[in-house]
Amino acid sequence: MNKMEIARIVSAWDIKSFSFRLFNGGMVNENFFISSNTGTYILRKLGFLKSLEGLKKELDYLLYLNKQRFKYKVPAPLYTTNNALFVKHGGHVFWLYRYIDGTLKDNTSYDQIEEIAKMTSDYHNLTKSYKKMRVRSATRDPFFRKGIRKFSLSLMPKRNMVLRQEDKMFIENINNLLSILNELNVPGYESLATYPINSDIKYDNLIWKGKKLVGIIDFDNVGRVNFPLIKDLATTIQYCCLIKDSEYKIDMKLAKHFVETYRRNSKLSELEVRSIPPLIISSWIDVYNYTYWLIKNGSSRSDVEKLKKCYAAAMWCNQNADTLVSALL
Repeated sequence: MNKMEIARIVSAWDIKSFSFRLFNGGMVNENFFISSNTGTYILRKLGFLKSLEGLKKELDYLLYLNKQRFKYKVPAPLYTTNNALFVKHGGHVFWLYRYIDGTLKDNTSYDQIEEIAKMTSDYHNLTKSYKKMRVRSATRDPFFRKGIRKFSLSLMPKRNMVLRQEDKMFIENINNLLSILNELNVPGYESLATYPINSDIKYDNLIWKGKKLVGIIDFDNVGRVNFPLIKDLATTIQYCCLIKDSEYKIDMKLAKHFVETYRRNSKLSELEVRSIPPLIISSWIDVYNYTYWLIKNGSSRSDVEKLKKCYAAAMWCNQNADTLVSALL
């Protein structure tokens, strides 16, 4: 998008003189950093995976969190001059919030994991009090088995198609991954209560000032599907509780410290703990599919190396699932 297009969009919030740049990172949404004489903002473009109705639910949820005594900053959607929370332009939907000042960290220490656990506990206590949303529950399709399988089959290369490296890799690995997916099962998982939660609490969505966690962003999953609270813990363990210099191998001691800290403030059942490995495994398989889809659609956000990583991660977690549960119980 060029500056003229951005100018037409942000004029809805009466922003006239500004500079902008596209934020790097992320695999679905586009975000623009907007700097003007009235402040610094994030302009967020609605991703193709989410409906307008889903966005309305997300924005209502964010307004709720901002009205509560949550000591961590979350995006606060701003009203336009016409008292709307979003605008439409060029067939896309955009909304705006004030930039949350701080930095991102791409590795996590014990002290930082403790901060994340405390924040997650406080956040879950708030979301339990939020009114129920009428959206699909993740437990109706345990560990997204049906959804992931359907997406996988839709990605299979056509017959007589010239196969590239990523195509051969996908074909070689997907049946193995789907076999693992079919075996995922934790008796009682379907009975867990579901809520509108972030479900993506990881390093690139957490804002820090020094050693202090000050904010959390990217609530894109809110309004699309409701998850058990344990999904947030599984995501943090998947991406933040890692062995040093590894992209996917979980540090059992770090994961244990995370769960123990969370338990000081919130209850966590054995059923929830046993659900963590399947949630991580299904997540890696889902990301594997999406990574392949991005490659096939010419996105610069993905490549063959990321595809290899997702496969290796799913396999490693599957092989070490029992060890992880034993460490956390």
